Amino acid sequence: MNLLFVCSGNTCRSALAEALARKIAARRGITDLNVSSAGTNAWDNAPATDEALLVGMERDIDLTGHRARKLTPAIVSEADLIFVMTADLLEWELEKLFDRLSG
Repeated sequence: MNLLFVCSGNTCRSALAEALARKIAARRGITDLNVSSAGTNAWDNAPATDEALLVGMERDIDLTGHRARKLTPAIVSEADLIFVMTADLLEWELEKLFDRLSG
């Protein structure tokens, strides 16, 4: 199973969700799960924000190695399940999907 977390910049919310999902999967011994994240407006290779690093540290999650990546159709096509961090992003993604289907 491939999980994908999406926010706008991929330096805070989706990065934290990805890391938390990995931590929970590891704790439960789930090994057949791939977890990733991306951002609709991400700057490729941008590090996690200071705030995300701090929140991660509070939860024993290390985000120092995280690097943002921009959401692409290829990334979406690899995902079995996509979690978006806000309703606006869900609407935006659905609009793009319907544009592709109708055009």
